[in-house]
Amino acid sequence: MSVSERPGEPGGGVRGDLSDPVGMTPLSPVGRLAATVDRLSREVRAAQAEAEGRALIELAKGILVARL
Repeated sequence: MSVSERPGEPGGGVRGDLSDPVGMTPLSPVGRLAATVDRLSREVRAAQAEAEGRALIELAKGILVARL
């Protein structure tokens, strides 16, 4: 039995488990907030990658226009 699995403790013995801190169940307000932050972070990273791709394409188009 690991240190984080203590059967007599509330929360199903998950105390000390950093992947699922106590009070962070998916239905709790903190859990919903964490899920929203994760989702928005993924969206921001995707938008940034998309913008970088567009910038590279625009640069390439500018080079082609200058050469032609």
